[in-house]
Amino acid sequence: MPTVDSFLNNDDWEKDFEIELLMIADHSMFDAFVELYRGDDFAAYHGLSDYLRGLFEQTKTIFNRFVFFEKHHINLKLAGAMIISRQQDCPLKSALLVSENVTDYEDFKVPNLSFSLDIDALDAIHLLENWIWEHAEFLPLHDHAVFVTKFDLLSAKNESSTQGMAYVKAMCREGESTSIIEDIGGLTTSAIIAHELAHSLGAYHDGFGESASCSADQNFLMASSASGSEFSANFANNFLLSPCSTKQIENFLNSPESRCLWKKRTKEKPRLFYRSSDALLQKREKKPGELFDRNRQCMIAFGPHYGFCNNREYHHKRGDPCRRLWCKNRKKKRISPCETKSYLPLMDGTKCHDSKWCISGACVHNEFAVFDKRKCEDVNKGYCQKQPASQLELFCRKHSFKDICCATCEHVIQQFKKDLKILVD
Repeated sequence: MPTVDSFLNNDDWEKDFEIELLMIADHSMFDAFVELYRGDDFAAYHGLSDYLRGLFEQTKTIFNRFVFFEKHHINLKLAGAMIISRQQDCPLKSALLVSENVTDYEDFKVPNLSFSLDIDALDAIHLLENWIWEHAEFLPLHDHAVFVTKFDLLSAKNESSTQGMAYVKAMCREGESTSIIEDIGGLTTSAIIAHELAHSLGAYHDGFGESASCSADQNFLMASSASGSEFSANFANNFLLSPCSTKQIENFLNSPESRCLWKKRTKEKPRLFYRSSDALLQKREKKPGELFDRNRQCMIAFGPHYGFCNNREYHHKRGDPCRRLWCKNRKKKRISPCETKSYLPLMDGTKCHDSKWCISGACVHNEFAVFDKRKCEDVNKGYCQKQPASQLELFCRKHSFKDICCATCEHVIQQFKKDLKILVD
């Protein structure tokens, strides 16, 4: 029987493991995005597809940090991104319809549906497992299915603290290799996905049972709940595995149970040509924070009537701006407080400073910023240049205008900085 050593020591193969993830958004997610896009089903479907891919890319970034057997990684590959756009196809809502004795789907309406439903997390994972078995022939081949929902997942005590559920060591067991994830927003949802994937790979919660020697207070990924103050020295640990979790996953990878992850991929031959920086820019996938700005992230996390909180009192000068997203309910008075969640870092790719963006809750250098500036040009020069100079500063604050008149706005911003410097001096 082949062993993990024979797999890792074969010079003809890539020496890392691979998980093919199927990302699924249920109907409650689709409902939420339809509300977000003001009833436009097509725009909602497109936006939710981008969001699913963004969640995958963020989860992949988290997993890229993990090292096993001193030098090996688990690569994540996207098997597909699916959206359940019909209510009757959603396993969680179908169960709710049965429990409510509803036979006509058109009669089943709940105000603000995407933010009002709850379900026991263990019941949900059982429903999902059955749904995958029933639809296996129609689903893309995958090693693990990630089911993202707006349902509030409840614990056995009927508490709202549960945010995800997966079977331990179930990664290569067909049907059981699934996880259900409550969409919290920001980077949090991807952290929960990574947490549940680690369960499927054999990791337990830090501070309990086999992981008792690794304190949950250290805030590693496998702490029982996603949390972390933006001022905590352990904040970055939330995207890392504790020594206990690493050892448990290595034990799983070293067992025959992990055989589905031993992908036989031949090594790529070295390329004999160089790509220009422009080619690199055109090829790269945009990060979710580039597709969903801070306003949109607030809408996803709290609802369509929310936006980014501009009150400076909530943004500490010394704290990293990527560690916590603050949002404002636009239906309330301007003096009303801003809101956040116990753990809500900004999405990867969100701009935090000039030439910097958020990655895993940290404001770091954006290596593509120089390339992006080269592409800054006016789409319609005539339209951009005829705008009154007195109004351009205001217009350029709008992303929609700046996208069309990038070069003009760049000139306006630089001129504003020069004028400000003269006034200060």
